[in-house]
Amino acid sequence: MITALTAALAAAAAWTAVPGRRDGLEPTPRRVPARLLEGVAALLAIVVAALVWGPGGAVWAVAAAIVAATVVRVGGEHRRRSLRRTRGRQVAEAARALAGRLSIGDVPAVALASVAREQPVLAAALRAQAVSADVPAALMTAAGVPGQVSLAGLARAWRMAQLTGAPLAGATTAVADAMRRRTRLEATLEAELAGPRASGRLMGLLPAAGLLMAHTVGADPADFLLGSWPGRICVLAAVGLSCAGVLWSESIADRVYREVLP
Repeated sequence: MITALTAALAAAAAWTAVPGRRDGLEPTPRRVPARLLEGVAALLAIVVAALVWGPGGAVWAVAAAIVAATVVRVGGEHRRRSLRRTRGRQVAEAARALAGRLSIGDVPAVALASVAREQPVLAAALRAQAVSADVPAALMTAAGVPGQVSLAGLARAWRMAQLTGAPLAGATTAVADAMRRRTRLEATLEAELAGPRASGRLMGLLPAAGLLMAHTVGADPADFLLGSWPGRICVLAAVGLSCAGVLWSESIADRVYREVLP
């Protein structure tokens, strides 16, 4: 049965890597969610561990998969937050540069063309302007990218200037100031949440710390944990609860972040 399951999982993994066909003529890659591929890989690892080391190996493979999934989740969220902060700073810099060009008398089209050459976050707006499309709509679309939400304010200011004929320089300066304040608040909030995040991650190390303490007092829990099913269940419970605690603390910090900076 295990051999059949291994073959089925291997076939599923191979199927996701083989190009499909569109209308029976042209091969096209199948778009498979990354989480599905990660799940298939984890199941394969568990099955292989069961085949090589028996049921005990499968238990340790499950524990390792839980830890790996938690590390990937936390690391991925950290990278996404860093990318959002970087984009937010780029948007604020672009708004300040655009406000500066407008304040010295450049018309909006010239100012946008000048600033967008050095600020990639305005590239979509520049492309829209080049084909006489709707620049505010392009800015609003770009605001949907994580970290670039402040472009929505610039889009509204641009639209208002188009509709009323009001100077864009003053509105853009106000938007740039608001972006700068948001960037500072974001940096402060991230620094304030760094402590709770670190505490949650340290909580995930408590089972390992408990084992080290047991060894320092002369106890030897390894035989019980490695050689008996009650011990293996304790390992799985400890790993699962520790990882759940880490994810829970991360979710609390993320919720606070979203409430302060929607």
